[in-house]
Amino acid sequence: MIVTGLMSGSSLDGVDLATVRFAHQPDPSTPLHWALLASETIAFSQEWIHELKALPNGSALDIARGHVRLGDWFGRIIADFHQRHLVTPDLVASHGHTVFHYPREAVGFSTQIGDGARIAARIGLPVVCDLRSGDLAYGGQGAPMAPLADRLLFPDHDAWLNLGGIANITLHDRQAWIAWDLWACNQLLNALAGEVDLPMDQDGRLAAEGRWIAELGDAALAHPWMDAPPPKSLDNQVVQRELVQPFLDHSGRTVDKLFTAVDVLVRTIARALPARDGSSPGRLMVSGGGAHNGWLIKRLTHQLAGQHWVVERPSRVLIDQKEAILIALAGLYRWLGRPNLMASVTGASVDACSGAVYLPSNTYLRGV
Repeated sequence: MIVTGLMSGSSLDGVDLATVRFAHQPDPSTPLHWALLASETIAFSQEWIHELKALPNGSALDIARGHVRLGDWFGRIIADFHQRHLVTPDLVASHGHTVFHYPREAVGFSTQIGDGARIAARIGLPVVCDLRSGDLAYGGQGAPMAPLADRLLFPDHDAWLNLGGIANITLHDRQAWIAWDLWACNQLLNALAGEVDLPMDQDGRLAAEGRWIAELGDAALAHPWMDAPPPKSLDNQVVQRELVQPFLDHSGRTVDKLFTAVDVLVRTIARALPARDGSSPGRLMVSGGGAHNGWLIKRLTHQLAGQHWVVERPSRVLIDQKEAILIALAGLYRWLGRPNLMASVTGASVDACSGAVYLPSNTYLRGV
């Protein structure tokens, strides 16, 4: 099957689209043969950035309206993407844009907007969306989703690190797959770059000029999140309030705060990875926007050398589109009725086949 995946991340750097061909897989537990047919990142307008940032504090009416409007826009950009890249998928999977993620509430929930019905009506194809709620209904956190792709699409590595708005990591031992959110990444680094009117710290050049701020870095490393055991996943509001805001409030130089933020993240990653035997170094696959930050990768490579881990960055396309490829795979598995979130990762009582399906009217007319 050919599936287009759509991912809108917490850093608001744009919507990632990836169309992937998946080969037939008789055994769902074995790695998949697949090929990336087309991909693109479409930037949000300033209007959308402003609206999406404001929605978590908006009214119920604001959120309902935004849900429909965003779904309509997603439908338009997907249709245009398919036309320009000359691809005709069988299915579209949309992660949507996360407004709320509170899995540790008495009744946990996660809310992604971008109306799947509007997308299906626009593009005339089946759409899978709301990919986290099924797992949450079985007591899981609905996150991380990444191990599905790590296990089936990138099996030649020993650990997988995503440096998006929030950094998350996937590990596997002989007993189980585990994954969790580590710490703020691009949400924090981009917010600090904004202090000097830049959208990001390009290649980590500002951070490279800074120095460690002990009181800020030590406080971050002592945050209760660091020692909480998985399963655990971060909410964007918690990230902004508890992880980003203390850095913004600090009176230090921006370059020093950026240096400190990078090193907090690097030390957190190092804590998460087990030491390896020097005769068999581990291979860490690094993707997400933070993988383009040369200073971050340099610090990470240096930190992990003593633990016998090799940092490996794939092609630029895979760095940028791995999450959209993941969403395509998760949508495919929902369409096939296979589990797409792992209980060992999320804490759910079962491996969940999660996602809602919207069928366009022409699907009904064909009798499919």
